[in-house]
Amino acid sequence: MVANGTVEITGYVYAPLAGAAGAYDQLVSAYGEKDALRFALNTGLEDLDRTLSAGAPIEPMEGYATRRDRIRVKRRLSADAADRALQHIDPFGMLSQYPFGTRLWKAALGLFLARG
Repeated sequence: MVANGTVEITGYVYAPLAGAAGAYDQLVSAYGEKDALRFALNTGLEDLDRTLSAGAPIEPMEGYATRRDRIRVKRRLSADAADRALQHIDPFGMLSQYPFGTRLWKAALGLFLARG
């Protein structure tokens, strides 16, 4: 859904297993699993927005182990950022909304986890 130059993107994000990154483990210790996942994703989304705004490619973190727990995430991105993300994640336009959003959120969380 496009409104005011932004695009609403929905997908799922899966919680990383303990040990995926020290910063994430510290968030879990301080705030619990659910809030830690939201906080980590929010930070990763800020990194993702900066990455996309700079025109840099999204470098997904490969293979971090996840729990089965997931949360549904709905966020708005600028239309430009969404277009750039689409070029990196789904260059052939084959993914529907949820798989695209899920891959985008995984990339954002991966940016947070890559911090260590």
